[in-house]
Amino acid sequence: AHGLDHLDDTADPGRGDTVADVGLQGAEVEGPSGRPVAETWEVSDVDGDASTVLDGPLAKFIDGSRPLPVHLRADDSTARRLEGEPHGKTEAWHILDAAPGATALVGTRPGVDRDTLHRALLAQDFDAVMRRLPGRAGQTVHVPGGTLHSFGPGTLVYEIEQTSDIQQHAMRTRMEDGSPVPEPEWHDNLARLLDAWRPGPRPEFHSATDIRSDGGVVRWTAGTTTPPWRTPSPPRRSSPTREPR
Repeated sequence: AHGLDHLDDTADPGRGDTVADVGLQGAEVEGPSGRPVAETWEVSDVDGDASTVLDGPLAKFIDGSRPLPVHLRADDSTARRLEGEPHGKTEAWHILDAAPGATALVGTRPGVDRDTLHRALLAQDFDAVMRRLPGRAGQTVHVPGGTLHSFGPGTLVYEIEQTSDIQQHAMRTRMEDGSPVPEPEWHDNLARLLDAWRPGPRPEFHSATDIRSDGGVVRWTAGTTTPPWRTPSPPRRSSPTREPR
């Protein structure tokens, strides 16, 4: 079954839907009002073989039919320092389909400091401080934790990421239902976002076969070795052989 991560398909979440569970089959997945759902988690709910999200990566399909809210996820060290969580969320997007002219906001421009970013967030003027990159089907980008980002409209993405609920977003409305965020709470959200923001990462889109193994990216081919996010189990100790009496 698919589970939704409480994220709709618009920059104004009040126009979208959130659902707890939708069917696995079908090209059109709709929420209660008939609007398309933006995000699905690909997990199993088969009796006796249900999926459990543990310490491995989480994979999603995100249909950015409209711009996603501008937000960031803390990196590991910041998550431990500010949130008391064991890790943050680094992610990677692989574009499955993109409309002509599709773009993504990924990271901040060189020279943007905390005060400049804060003023732009207050004005909701994201293009003044963020890098808008063209994206096309077949490209992949590695988005380290602490990188301010968004994508859409017209972009279907397969996303793989660390499993974490930590998130700071810059929008004036709530992602869940579109209701206004009270002024004091919004300013607190921006302060927390700025504390978790890393100005350095400026990722670029690459062909999926041309992703460099650096900056935290590890190549792994399914079925070949132990996944890099798991610690190999110690070898099993064999029992001593006893002579028959």
